[in-house]
Amino acid sequence: MRETLTVQANYRKVHIPISQIAYMTMDGRKTKLTLADGSSILTNQSMKDLLAELPESIFSNINRGVVISRNYVKSDRNGVVTMEDGTILRRRVRSDRLPKKPAPVRQSPLAEPPRAVCPGSVLGQWLDAMPLPMLILELVYGKPGGVDFIIRYSNREMASLMAVTPEIGASVQSLPGIGSTNWMAIYANVAINGGNRIIENVLEDSGRFLQLQCYQPQPGFCACVLTDCTRENRLIQELFRQDSL
Repeated sequence: MRETLTVQANYRKVHIPISQIAYMTMDGRKTKLTLADGSSILTNQSMKDLLAELPESIFSNINRGVVISRNYVKSDRNGVVTMEDGTILRRRVRSDRLPKKPAPVRQSPLAEPPRAVCPGSVLGQWLDAMPLPMLILELVYGKPGGVDFIIRYSNREMASLMAVTPEIGASVQSLPGIGSTNWMAIYANVAINGGNRIIENVLEDSGRFLQLQCYQPQPGFCACVLTDCTRENRLIQELFRQDSL
């Protein structure tokens, strides 16, 4: 077994007794060899090349950029190596000993997703001044296969449009027209799958023509913005009648 390691340091060759090398670490782009007497030598040679010239029975690469001589280890516990000069070095953690990340929970579209409901008082601060009628609906699950939407927020313009104040916590089905079965299917699609939808329909009870824009503020919720287009729709119908005469 060879007794010395030859390295290039300060533009000259230095012969180091292998028995005196305590450990090697990286110092910027250079390799730093620390000796038993506390002195150190910097070299541009790579740690990989130097380690290839050292006996495997004595030297170990315990972490990226860290090589130790087992002859100068004071203690080695729980992944922490303490050298005789008091230097503390850490071993790499094996991937099979790392705490495993929990597997992502994949929920069925029919399973109710966990969510936090934004307080109505906060929504009111943000949305009460909105010049268009607005509802925020929460998708809830009842008996198997049964779903409903609960009103979580309604602004002043919505109360004016419906001529009645929607009750917070009530089912959207309590509202005439926009609680119809056809519209419920659209709310569910948006609340579960995201995206946005724009539909136009006539409310059978009043004859008003509404445009409904739906989007998902967060999974399990559907926000609805309504525009009363009755006047514009009637004007268009009147123009078509005149053109047909």
